[in-house]
Amino acid sequence: MKLRLNKLHSEPNVFTPVIFQSGVNLILGEKVDDGTSQGRKVNGVGKSLCIEFIHFALLRGYEATRVARIPPGVLPDDLVVILELSINDEPVQIRRRPA
Repeated sequence: MKLRLNKLHSEPNVFTPVIFQSGVNLILGEKVDDGTSQGRKVNGVGKSLCIEFIHFALLRGYEATRVARIPPGVLPDDLVVILELSINDEPVQIRRRPA
């Protein structure tokens, strides 16, 4: 069986869509914070939460994901996490609502 992740996104759009390319994909993060002496940071930009949204979309138990720990009111009530993938080159879309 061949499984390929294609795109992770949400409706409404609450995070930047992640487009997966062929081959190995790395999730890197960098934000510029001109208010610090460091200037560039890699903490707190959403790398781990991206992985949690993938786990959530792949039907991991809601309570077992960090998505369940996001405080009420941070995410919209109508949020749908969407994972587009292909299984043996057949397109599949998984749509899942938190809680």
